Amino acid sequence: NIQNGYVNQVVESLPDRALAKSLELKYEELSRQDDVIFFSHQRLGWKNKPAKISKDLSIEVNTNFGYGRSSYFYLVIEYKGIRIVPYSDWVTYRFVEARELQKYTKKYPLRLAAWVHAFNHTIEYESLCRKTPNLFIQEKILNEVKQLVENLEKFAVDGLSENPTFIKNYESDIFSYVSYDHLRFRINHRENVYYHFEDHYDKIHVYAEKLSGALTFLTDLRKLESLFDEIPDLILRIVESNKTFLPLLELEVEKIEKDMENVEVIINTNTSKVELLQSEVAKLKSKYQPKIDVLENELTKKGISRLEIKARMAGIIERQFPDLVEKENELLEEEKNLLYQTDKLAAYQKQHQAFVESHDVIMSYFDQE
Repeated sequence: NIQNGYVNQVVESLPDRALAKSLELKYEELSRQDDVIFFSHQRLGWKNKPAKISKDLSIEVNTNFGYGRSSYFYLVIEYKGIRIVPYSDWVTYRFVEARELQKYTKKYPLRLAAWVHAFNHTIEYESLCRKTPNLFIQEKILNEVKQLVENLEKFAVDGLSENPTFIKNYESDIFSYVSYDHLRFRINHRENVYYHFEDHYDKIHVYAEKLSGALTFLTDLRKLESLFDEIPDLILRIVESNKTFLPLLELEVEKIEKDMENVEVIINTNTSKVELLQSEVAKLKSKYQPKIDVLENELTKKGISRLEIKARMAGIIERQFPDLVEKENELLEEEKNLLYQTDKLAAYQKQHQAFVESHDVIMSYFDQE
């Protein structure tokens, strides 16, 4: 029966396996075709596909599917050798304990249908750049940077506010499809969007990453100075936003370090309580175990199933050994408290690391100036 069940499982999986193999063969076929710039896929892991689509314009599709919170789907455009990457995310690879700053032009949700948006954006960029290059520069580069700067200025002064963050332009990539780990809800009001963060540190975490990440775009942005008179002013506004935000970030680093210390004290106290209760429970179990074994053997001799014996013994122990049950419940509660505080400390440590990294990026920029 077991063998037949396994065979049936294999047979049932054959259509899916055949489809997966056909899809992989199609990927390989498309990869060999010079006229295919890029194609939709759901391949696991890092994939990078750069392509030149006109004399002045190149695109790059970067994906990392199948890795939970480390997954991403980015589109990068390059105009006359200048990468237009005003937006950035810190991608955390938990299992190797590494973080990487990813810069991009557009970011998409991790859905197969999002490839349609990536294709359409690429077609739009190429068509606009070829037919009306001045309009392409204005709409797809300058306006994006202006929107970025406006949001960064808002973040710089909004850090101390406990109110939901208000973003005027729903299409702005600074929050589009990003930071869902930190967001409790999102309410659309026509072109307006409200964001509410899980807690204050989550908000500072996101703001710090966006503000410091924008500084890494300035090198590319300066290459556009010959094309736009407004670029110097936009660069200055990005720098000033970081200057405004830096003292707040430093205060938040101090604050979260104190919170970490407080949680560590609680963890130490809880650990002592857990160890004491474990010792007390062990003593009571040692005291009552012979009686418990006798009772369990009596039930076993009656031919009762193991599952029913377990259920009956739980009731017997609760009635005959209430002090053991009480201590076990106390231990369970303290273990839950300890786990909660341990998780809380881990979250603080992650946020603290992000704060320090963003602080280092900002300070490194100003040290070089």
